[in-house]
Amino acid sequence: MHMAASTNSVNNLNKKPKDKLASGSKRQIRVRSIGEDYSVWIDISPKETGSTLAEKIHIIASRKTKKVASVTTAAGRKISLDRRPLFDGWDDLQKFQSGEEWQVEWCEQDRRLVDRLLSKVV
Repeated sequence: MHMAASTNSVNNLNKKPKDKLASGSKRQIRVRSIGEDYSVWIDISPKETGSTLAEKIHIIASRKTKKVASVTTAAGRKISLDRRPLFDGWDDLQKFQSGEEWQVEWCEQDRRLVDRLLSKVV
């Protein structure tokens, strides 16, 4: 009997909390495009990283014309633009509201080597 109780507690630790959005609806954020005239919707997954999110924003919101310098969540948390996950854990994921507007700071893209060489020749 004692062993059954300890087995149940171990099983409860291994269970993940039920996800509000697990029913098939997408998680999305809104960010302003580079023109500031409209917002774009970006799909994100629970396993998304800062670098994959930055790449999606770079392609969708700037049409590959600007580089993402920083991303800030609706709660004010800065997202590191590396391979670290967007969500720190299940609690963070549960607090996420689909459709939140996140802030993006843009910067100029690095010029390609060919562009730099041609500008010196001309």
